[in-house]
Amino acid sequence: MASTLKVLIIDDDEDDYFITSKYLKEVEGFPMEISWCYNIQEAKKELKSNQYDFYFLDYCLFLWCKDTTNIYINKCF
Repeated sequence: MASTLKVLIIDDDEDDYFITSKYLKEVEGFPMEISWCYNIQEAKKELKSNQYDFYFLDYCLFLWCKDTTNIYINKCF
């Protein structure tokens, strides 16, 4: 049996979290432990913890970290 993948969904919209987690749970052969955070402050803590295998990020939630051409999540830190 495959080991459990730890997934973090970072999204301020609870509906998007439910939809994404629903589809992820339907993937066969990859048991997942799915967590959610809905604000940028908590997201920064969770990203720094490095305890997840996969991250799903709400693109718009990180727009405040942009420069003139690109979005760089590492600029949030």
